[in-house]
Amino acid sequence: MAKETEFDPFEVDDSNEIGDYTAKVLSSTFDTDPEYNDGETLLLQWDMEITGGDVNFETRKMSFTCGSKFESPDGGKTAAHESIKNKGFNSQSRMGMLCKRAFFTGQGKTPTIGGATDGEEIEAFGLRDHFAAMGTHPLEARGWVGIEFAIHSESRDWGGEIGVRSFEMPIEVIALPTEGEDKPKAKKKAVAKKKVAKKATVDWDQVKEAVLNAGAEAEDFETFIVVGTAYVTDAEIPEETEGFSDFFDWLGDEDEGGWAQYIEDE
Repeated sequence: MAKETEFDPFEVDDSNEIGDYTAKVLSSTFDTDPEYNDGETLLLQWDMEITGGDVNFETRKMSFTCGSKFESPDGGKTAAHESIKNKGFNSQSRMGMLCKRAFFTGQGKTPTIGGATDGEEIEAFGLRDHFAAMGTHPLEARGWVGIEFAIHSESRDWGGEIGVRSFEMPIEVIALPTEGEDKPKAKKKAVAKKKVAKKATVDWDQVKEAVLNAGAEAEDFETFIVVGTAYVTDAEIPEETEGFSDFFDWLGDEDEGGWAQYIEDE
């Protein structure tokens, strides 16, 4: 039997990546966070209970950005676009990435979203039937409560000043809730003074150059979009940043945008 290493409180821990673990969603609500984009961006927020894994915490909070101009008109139960009726989440938002994994119904698999270093494919979660059986959908927060996920810390080295960025995402459904677990727990909504949003400035030419360099991992147009989206997500560029929409127009233009430029350079 291997001898357990004695803990030395004088030693420092140089690791900055959390290992894999499993967790059950205890509560789910739409809310803002003053620590993220000055509280201007709506987030899906989970409170989770750790159910397995070599981690030193028992509970965990996880949040997913909903995209520009989303709000919750009913205190966190639902999300809605402030001006466009029946609009789903932006595919480039973290919530859009979660929905791709949860509800993808193509060939049974969906590529890893967000730039995981292993580049492997993950099985789609197949949660569409579960949500339908509950009479809910992704624009309601309650559908996630009671689901147990495997959580993986995904990371990518973007080089330069950005360096390595890590973020946690569900990669597998471990178990669906038993009867009665799908009722969200009440969460008191914090009342905070609304701050004036700060205008972020980004050198989009530099971003495009970095995406073209990162695009060396892309074998087709679809993967190139995933790589570009992952770069902006990991760089934590707010969707309200001037030029954000123009960048994704460039990224998504197969004939004259980033992909065409990448093919030409090759």
